[in-house]
Amino acid sequence: MIWNSSPFHKKVARGISTNTLNKDVLNKDVLNKKILIVSILLCASLSSCRFTTFPLIPEVRKGTFPARFNSKGITLEGEKLQLEVTLASPLPGYASVIWYENDKEMARDSHYVDTVDPQATFDIPYQKDKYYRAMLLFDKTVLRQFEYGTPPNLSLND
Repeated sequence: MIWNSSPFHKKVARGISTNTLNKDVLNKDVLNKKILIVSILLCASLSSCRFTTFPLIPEVRKGTFPARFNSKGITLEGEKLQLEVTLASPLPGYASVIWYENDKEMARDSHYVDTVDPQATFDIPYQKDKYYRAMLLFDKTVLRQFEYGTPPNLSLND
């Protein structure tokens, strides 16, 4: 007796009108809609905690990179400090060096480098017990700083 066990038949058997039954069904529909809306809002608010970008697959951007140089650093050759650099990228331009003794600028030098002649050598007279720095630039963009010697003691009170 399947039809006797259903909630609808039990209510009809007890004498509950179909209008009351329809209100119960409507109340359940409203309750189900409220639960659905609350669950959608919870899902939307909880998913905002993770990192999401739009579009999901970003466009490819190509950047411009500075020229690359290879070097062994500053070396002592006789009575001169020498910085030898070799262009490792196919960009032609001017390689420049600014030489410093401690914080004082001593000299500047530039050489044009390209794929035909990729090597540039810069030198400066050497004095013992001095601290030297050389800033390598390519077309007015600083690429690297080289150091030779022991840095002077710096005091924070000066």
